[in-house]
Amino acid sequence: MENKLRLTHKFAYSFFNFDAYKDFIKEGLSKSILYIFIVSVIFSFFVNFNLTNIVTDKGVEIKEVLSRNIPNFYIKDGKFHLDSTEPVVYEDESGMAYILDTTGKNNTALLSKYDLALIVDQNNVKVKVDSNIVNASSINMVPDLNKEDVYPLIDFYVSLSITLLFLFGPIFSFIGKLLSVFIIIGPIAYLINKILNTGLNYTKSCIIGFYAITLPMLLKTLLSVAGINLLGFSVIYYSTALVYAGFALSNIKNSENTNMNIV
Repeated sequence: MENKLRLTHKFAYSFFNFDAYKDFIKEGLSKSILYIFIVSVIFSFFVNFNLTNIVTDKGVEIKEVLSRNIPNFYIKDGKFHLDSTEPVVYEDESGMAYILDTTGKNNTALLSKYDLALIVDQNNVKVKVDSNIVNASSINMVPDLNKEDVYPLIDFYVSLSITLLFLFGPIFSFIGKLLSVFIIIGPIAYLINKILNTGLNYTKSCIIGFYAITLPMLLKTLLSVAGINLLGFSVIYYSTALVYAGFALSNIKNSENTNMNIV
């Protein structure tokens, strides 16, 4: 096998060619970290592209709710004013209620209907969780604005969220993979190595771990893009990585002159 493996070769070989893991080890830890960084960036792009659609759709949904369900309002001199003589309530699909109430009355009966609610009165924004109501912020901290001013603010926060996703998503994904390998997969792979007596140290066990998580990363990305939230996937993720690490270590154990060429 070539001394210098291309990224595409590494990606493919990590799935089915356990002989290649010996070459991965020879390339050293830095190459394995670079590999997982590039793969993390590529996979994050697909995940973030899907999240971008979700965030954009949510922004459109909020603007539609604001337009259809919420009467005109404005904030002036630190006070919230609503063009309604009765409380306005909107409940989303998750069961969370948004209550706008500037009547100044104690609407205990209304609040008791909801376990989770965001309440805006003339002076404060409050959050209700079960029977507890706490002040989240004060209206007097908000600059003067009206309903029409909110629409461009929604667009701004949608754009900001998407920008942050693409800037920091790959970084957090990469850091997560480093922690997964150095703290979980690497140590367990090292333990398997001890059991099999392959003679590899902790660093080389981690190198195997970086390539062994390729398939779990791919599966996680596909599920995310498909919008599937699989309960207990973390168990599948780490189990698959450890199975691959085990096969790689077993292959190394069965290879000729292992200790001379790798350790």
